[in-house]
Amino acid sequence: MPKVTVAIPTYNRKDYLPEVLKSVRAQTFKDFEVLVFDDHSNYDVAALLEDFKDLPIKLIKSEKPLGNVGNFGRIVSHNYTTPYLVVFHDDDVMNPKLLEREVAVMDANPNLVFMGTDLIFISNHSQMFNFPQIGGEINLTIFQTPQDLLREFLKGFRYCFGSTMYRTNKLEFSAEFSQPLYTWHDRPYLLNLAKKGPAAILREPLVNYRLHAAQVSQEKINLEHLKSIIKMLEVFKSFLPQPLSNADAKLFYGNSTYAILSFYLLRKASLREIKQQFSHPLVKLSALTLVQWLRLLKMLAKYFV
Repeated sequence: MPKVTVAIPTYNRKDYLPEVLKSVRAQTFKDFEVLVFDDHSNYDVAALLEDFKDLPIKLIKSEKPLGNVGNFGRIVSHNYTTPYLVVFHDDDVMNPKLLEREVAVMDANPNLVFMGTDLIFISNHSQMFNFPQIGGEINLTIFQTPQDLLREFLKGFRYCFGSTMYRTNKLEFSAEFSQPLYTWHDRPYLLNLAKKGPAAILREPLVNYRLHAAQVSQEKINLEHLKSIIKMLEVFKSFLPQPLSNADAKLFYGNSTYAILSFYLLRKASLREIKQQFSHPLVKLSALTLVQWLRLLKMLAKYFV
């Protein structure tokens, strides 16, 4: 029985999926299996996988499109025989040491429910396989409660959801913390799962995260996204002890204010609409950090271009 399952949810990523599988093939840790969960793509995924017969790989098709959240739901609801699971994105690539480093952490800390790593954003796709040297002492932080993990998210740590290694006997899928949140279901899902026990962050950039037009195009920024952002923020707030301490209030409202105002700036909404947000219950300008102010001012400068 393999030790790790690498599950890859995919939909119409014919150009990127081979690079993902090449990065899996290059892992220094070899005791794994690969399950490709195809969400009813419009090309022959099975034919593409023929080039990777050297991998212990299996294709699991969907008879109809399920969407990102639906496909993720069937992955974490699958019956695994391996103790560990990584649900890796179909457009990113793994550092060759990703599985090796994560397995070492999970083995050494049997109480961990899951762990994840840092990432590197890659906009020049010719550099997807340029990796930093990884080795030496493991820089690990363990979070005993969902609240502590949330505070790390709110501080701006670049947690890579696709790097997450789960203990399969702790997996569950909760629609409450996924479906209503549209694109941003990942962190609420992890916070809910962290109720089962400690989680950890390995502070090493072990995933090269591809930036491409499908992620950042302006036409995707719509009011449904705003509803999802607000729902996500409400979930975040519900995880923090009430009433909020001064430190938690600064963290939470700084992030909520930045998220809502940046949404309107990226949409190039009218100045009147933007000003109206100043009275939104989740907006408190006094909570913004200097870095958040500078980012908003940079967006505002583009607003007038």
